[in-house]
Formats: sequence, C-alpha cells, structure tokens
Amino acid sequence: GTIIVEVISILITIIYMAVLPVYIHNLNQKETPDQESIDSFNRYYLPSMIVFGVSIAIDFVVIFGAWIYSRRLVVLGVVWSIVAVILQFALNPTTGDDPAITVLFIIVALVLGLITLYPLIIFINEVSRGIMSPLT
Repeated sequence: GTIIVEVISILITIIYMAVLPVYIHNLNQKETPDQESIDSFNRYYLPSMIVFGVSIAIDFVVIFGAWIYSRRLVVLGVVWSIVAVILQFALNPTTGDDPAITVLFIIVALVLGLITLYPLIIFINEVSRGIMSPLT
C-alpha cells in the first residue's frame, strides 16, 4: 500500500506542477488581468516548484525505504509530508477576486498530505511491531 500511495502522490504532484503554469498563463491572458493575483502566483511559482521537486525526491526515497523495510526512510516521508503541508499554507497565493482557487490549493495540499501520511504511519507501526519484515 505504501508504495502505491507514493507512486500516486508522485503522479498527482507532477499533474499539479503542470497545471499551475497553465493557470498562471491564463491569469496573464485575461482582458483585465488582476495584477495582485498575477504577482502573488508569480511569487508562489518558484518556491512551489522547489517544494514539489523535493516532495517527488522524498517520495522516491520512501518507496525505496518501503522496499527495503527501512523505518527511518519512511519516517522521513512522514516528516516531509507534514513540512510540505505547512509550506503549502505558508506559500499559498492570495488570489484577489477568486477565493475558490485559494481554497482549492489548500484542499489539495491537505488531501495529499493526509492520503500520504496514513499508509506511512501504518507501515512504520507494522514494521516496528514485526508484522512486516523482509521475512514475512
């Protein structure tokens, strides 16, 4: 389960990374662009791409950790999931007259964080109790 969730997380992150520039481009193409929203998203773009890139790298580390039953590597994924959600809130762009987009970014960050955390915690718990091991 952990590996499947991490692969899905990687795919969702890649899709999110692809959609964000399209949204910023569409903001710039409006007849009367909301300059506040454009500036906010432009400030948000680079730090978000860095967070997303680190998230993908850590997802691969977690996949490897789950493959070799390493609790420490999977704990890294738990810690990063929490940090990534906090960073998404901190980096969250203000969207001027479109609060629905702000809510969407918050919901996506929370859902991805929670979906990723549950199987990681279960994995760590089961490896710690000896239920999961390379021998079983």
